[in-house]
Amino acid sequence: MNTFIRVVELWVPDRTRMRLEFGGGLYGEALSAFKAVSEDLHFGYDEGLPGKAWASGHPVILTKFANSYFKRTDQAMAAGLTCGVAVPVFAGEFLQAVMVLFCGDDAAHVGAIELWHNDPEISHEMGALSTAITAPRTCSSSTRVTPDFPVASACPDAPGRPACR
Repeated sequence: MNTFIRVVELWVPDRTRMRLEFGGGLYGEALSAFKAVSEDLHFGYDEGLPGKAWASGHPVILTKFANSYFKRTDQAMAAGLTCGVAVPVFAGEFLQAVMVLFCGDDAAHVGAIELWHNDPEISHEMGALSTAITAPRTCSSSTRVTPDFPVASACPDAPGRPACR
């Protein structure tokens, strides 16, 4: 069994704090072409997956790269990457980095990522599941997007979207 998470990238603000630049990553040998493309990219505020997480101020799951705001769709598909999660890291109001996890959805890779949240005005405990991605893809009745924690994604379980494949 192989792990679902195949790539970890770190995007950090450049010295002007107006764009994110490549800060490093973990890639397997088979993903060197994807790494080479990533090293040359920059993301503005609300641009691409790292920029969306920066702008939203919370994690973002993108379950499908094609026909989305994702910038490296062709390279990701060639590398067998099918979805991603971007997690912004803040110190107060200042963005320190955005960590992006890329996953592969095939029979050889097994795993899941879930995003949970809490409403501190109600409780400091973690509450309802916001969204999840799994491999191989499966539907779960507990997977949903809640209105108080919007997820900028093409989540197949989101209201108005078709059910999981």
